[in-house]
Amino acid sequence: GAGRDVTVEPPWVFATLIADGLRLASVRLAADLLLAIVGREAAEVAPLH
Repeated sequence: GAGRDVTVEPPWVFATLIADGLRLASVRLAADLLLAIVGREAAEVAPLH
């Protein structure tokens, strides 16, 4: 293993993991908002019965 220690993790690893998690969460929230807005507009334009 090059540069990766199993027992001790440097703080930046946790920082990177947290940053990636926040990025994924924000992207997922943005996608949900876009889908909700598009779905609402689509339902208003062409309502499905």
